[in-house]
Amino acid sequence: MISRVDDLGVVVLLLAALVHALPLLGVLGGDQLQKLYAVQTDDPALLLLLRHRAVLFAVLAAVFVYCAMSPSLRSVGLLMVLVCTASFVLLAQLCGDAMNPALKRVFWVDVILVSLSASVLLMKVGTGVLSVKA
Repeated sequence: MISRVDDLGVVVLLLAALVHALPLLGVLGGDQLQKLYAVQTDDPALLLLLRHRAVLFAVLAAVFVYCAMSPSLRSVGLLMVLVCTASFVLLAQLCGDAMNPALKRVFWVDVILVSLSASVLLMKVGTGVLSVKA
């Protein structure tokens, strides 16, 4: 059972890496960001922030891959996936109707990643692979 939970953790980490690597296309400029998020990037400062965000997401993707390949870091990586994706889900909920269809797609992908990462972490706790001390 433990190795299956660990295998699931690897799958979730690699899936999260793929999802977080996709925005790297945004580094290429406003046209790519428009395709990804359906947002106007006429403001140069906003364009800079979104392009920088794309780079940071690529770094996260690389960290997720590294954690997937390092058994001792898998739980930490899953926790990072959970925090990163849950934060967007929470912020999106607070924004209400401000999301366009492209951002709603990001929202639902993150909901899935929250569910998967939380489930694997709970299974790790349940099987004793990960201990939680108060």
